[in-house]
Amino acid sequence: MASGGFHSGSSHSGSFHSSGGGGSRSGGGYSGGGYDYGGGGGEGLMVIGIIVIAITLYFFSHIQRETIPGINLITFGIYTATGFFFIPSFKAHKRVKAIEGIRASHVVHSDRIIGSEFLSPVRRGTKATWVGKEDRNFRISFNEEGFGDKNLKRVKEFMRKRPITFMLWPKVFLVIAILWCFSAPFIVTGVRNYLTWKPISVKKIDEIAKYVSYIPAVLSFICPILSGVFVNIREKLLYKCAVQIVDENEKELAAE
Repeated sequence: MASGGFHSGSSHSGSFHSSGGGGSRSGGGYSGGGYDYGGGGGEGLMVIGIIVIAITLYFFSHIQRETIPGINLITFGIYTATGFFFIPSFKAHKRVKAIEGIRASHVVHSDRIIGSEFLSPVRRGTKATWVGKEDRNFRISFNEEGFGDKNLKRVKEFMRKRPITFMLWPKVFLVIAILWCFSAPFIVTGVRNYLTWKPISVKKIDEIAKYVSYIPAVLSFICPILSGVFVNIREKLLYKCAVQIVDENEKELAAE
């Protein structure tokens, strides 16, 4: 029995080959004699897809029956919308994501560049670090020859004076939103258990629990909104930082 494959009467490890018999090898697989030895990659993806669909349908059936405390069709829709609403802030934050890695005191050099989405047609500064003259676009390079490490130091100092603004990244709000989602069943169950000791009808308890289930959903939905707000605030602040850096770099160039 060959280990890993078969080769024209002799065994060796590797892929399947044939020195005759009308077989043909193309595209990474072997086809000959009516058999296909393509590697099974497509079958693996199909199995994964079936598992994902099965889990989704199982979970959705529980949502429809409202067997998961705090999760119903409305709150599920809110949590789903919450996830999609995070996309813009994550995409915008990607342009300045390098600032997350330079906060530590031991970081004195970086090969990254941060900046706004667009290039300014009219700008001042150097080729790598500049600000727009007629708009609020900017670039700050940390690997620019002569200024890179200085730019890094100035940005670090700028962030140090505004710690909260430069700590509430989109991923922080995402974690908070997820925690609200997962806490919903516990919150609703706790409220139900508390109300069972009160002289309230079961119907009234169900009604109150349903309203309570909206609280973590709404709080979760607020998270991507706040994430987008802080992304915009950071970009405006970094523009101010870029203006200061460009001014200082221009003074140094003029003094040379």
